[in-house]
Amino acid sequence: MSKLQNRSVTIALNILTAFNANYVIVLPDGTQHTRGNIVVKKAKKEQPRRKMRGNRKYGDLSSHYRAFMEDMIVGQIASVPVNGFKPAHLASSMSAWACNYWGTGSAIIASNKDCVEVMRVK
Repeated sequence: MSKLQNRSVTIALNILTAFNANYVIVLPDGTQHTRGNIVVKKAKKEQPRRKMRGNRKYGDLSSHYRAFMEDMIVGQIASVPVNGFKPAHLASSMSAWACNYWGTGSAIIASNKDCVEVMRVK
């Protein structure tokens, strides 16, 4: 660490000690400064993010249900066939689209095995 970094750490430690604070500070080089009865748990290893797998192109899901939903008026019900999509993913995406374009609470969505139904209420 550079002189400036060491001096900054020393100042920070002096301030924390002046406030009678308990602390554990681990510096990038592995140096550890401790005061009080604090136990440091090891950080969990970060899991890699799951990637969606599938043979569909970007936008296939939204273009599928938008054909049914874009021209809906208040009180109208549309039944969107699943067509190989997971019903939960389709319903979630439809709900998000309805909130963005019509407003929060503007649609009621129910999913079945073979279709997802949407009713525009606002």
